[in-house]
Amino acid sequence: MVFVEGALPGEDAEVRIFKQGRKFDVGAASALSHHSAGRREPRCPHFGVCGGCATQHADERTQMAAKQRWLEDCLERIGKVEPEALLPIVYGEEWGYRHRARLSVRRVEKKGGVLVGFRERRSTYIADMRECPVLPDKVSALLPHLRLLVESLSVRERVPQIEVAVGDDAIALVFRHLLPLTDADHAEFKSFHEKHGVHVWLQPAGVTVRPGGVAGGNPEADVAEHMHALAHGDLDFRHDLFSRRALLAHVAPWQAATPRATTV
Repeated sequence: MVFVEGALPGEDAEVRIFKQGRKFDVGAASALSHHSAGRREPRCPHFGVCGGCATQHADERTQMAAKQRWLEDCLERIGKVEPEALLPIVYGEEWGYRHRARLSVRRVEKKGGVLVGFRERRSTYIADMRECPVLPDKVSALLPHLRLLVESLSVRERVPQIEVAVGDDAIALVFRHLLPLTDADHAEFKSFHEKHGVHVWLQPAGVTVRPGGVAGGNPEADVAEHMHALAHGDLDFRHDLFSRRALLAHVAPWQAATPRATTV
């Protein structure tokens, strides 16, 4: 069995194998002789390099159908169960849906300073991102400003990541820093908060997430839920807020009518 990056169901592809295993190999499509009707041009200019997305070359229906087939296969092959019924697919927002994200940070002199973004595909390098269409528009627009903010800090070499949590009316950013901050650093965070209207939280080395004291007030409920997940290390917390709400509204009446059923 071979899993092929860059190819869609029904396509004929030449494949370059880059990882071999006992049960399956992993490769990438190097050429296509037949294109699927579900193929499209990726919206993001960083797609293919950035590892934050894997299926932007497929339209929404093709993506969701593939995920459903994957779920059915896992239930049968791993769980040894067969669902009694399959509910209709719940479609969420296609763009700007990622309300929870972990952005890597690294200062790379050859790239002109601090990089903020997702890691490159199959790499520890950070993608040189200027925008991200799967993040909410306000967060995507913050990426260049976050680069400048970290570059201005005395600990610019020791800020490995920024956690992002987005609610209906608020954005919270958690800056992980491995060295103590100076008064000037705190002033930079306060200025960033006042200019962009985001909550700023700080996470020193060896300490759980805590308010940074530079973003006034408490986060609204949706952001607070994200922050609770961060503080307790819940990395699997659902990052698609719209789909989570739609799924719960879709499933709740059905589950109430069949209380002994298990919904996956």
